[in-house]
Amino acid sequence: MFEFSNEYTFQASEPSPSASSVRDALQGTMQGTASECSEVQGYSVEQIMDKCSIARRTAFKYAAEVLEVWFWLPEYEFRINGVYSTLALAELKRRKALGSLENYRSVVHRENGKAIAMTNWTVPALALSRTE
Repeated sequence: MFEFSNEYTFQASEPSPSASSVRDALQGTMQGTASECSEVQGYSVEQIMDKCSIARRTAFKYAAEVLEVWFWLPEYEFRINGVYSTLALAELKRRKALGSLENYRSVVHRENGKAIAMTNWTVPALALSRTE
């Protein structure tokens, strides 16, 4: 049988870190991260205009449409503080290449297995197409 004993043997271990050493270690790991996080690599509206060969107004229009079509993704996947991601640039080029918003919407939703989101613009269009 197993016997319980009141004698304990402790082995020497490293002393526990003090609060100041933990704080210093955390600050050491966080050095430079604030500036790195605030810098966003991407494209400005002017760069988008040049790369897509579109006007400024059209760039903003296409950006809003891309955000609407990709409704399941958060906005920061496409832009942060007015700086557009490479995904946004690719989708803006694709939006331009496909011509109409409806073509772009159906292609993106078909590729991603999403149902077409009903908006104020699609409901009247569906109603008109059924009456004709």
